[in-house]
Amino acid sequence: MRLEFLYPAWFILCASIGAFLGNATGYGALRGLSDGVIVATMPIFLLMAALGVISLWRPLLPPCRCGKCRQRNYRLAERAGDARPATRYRCPECGRVYESSKGSFDEVTEDGRIIPYMHHSKWGRWRKHAAGPDSA
Repeated sequence: MRLEFLYPAWFILCASIGAFLGNATGYGALRGLSDGVIVATMPIFLLMAALGVISLWRPLLPPCRCGKCRQRNYRLAERAGDARPATRYRCPECGRVYESSKGSFDEVTEDGRIIPYMHHSKWGRWRKHAAGPDSA
């Protein structure tokens, strides 16, 4: 079964059970249908709240070396492609370019060298690489 068909099936199932229960209990099929739709949409809101809490624990991108740029401030410099498996971001404050790939966030110098900056494990927070300088 394809996953993208699972949520519409869940939505229809909750709505139809709600309409049936609303009709059976005397509240009416329309009220039961609306209650079923509310129950069907609750997982979306719960997942959005969980994503907000998780992003407080570890944002998708770490702060810049200059400390002025956070996750929402980065500008996309280059997307990942066949030639390069990593996505590049630019800090609008200091102009540094970073490369993000597989749990690592590295600084790209003007001459093309890659300096390790931060990394994370599967569930861990962002940590500085031991080999990278604290500020460049």
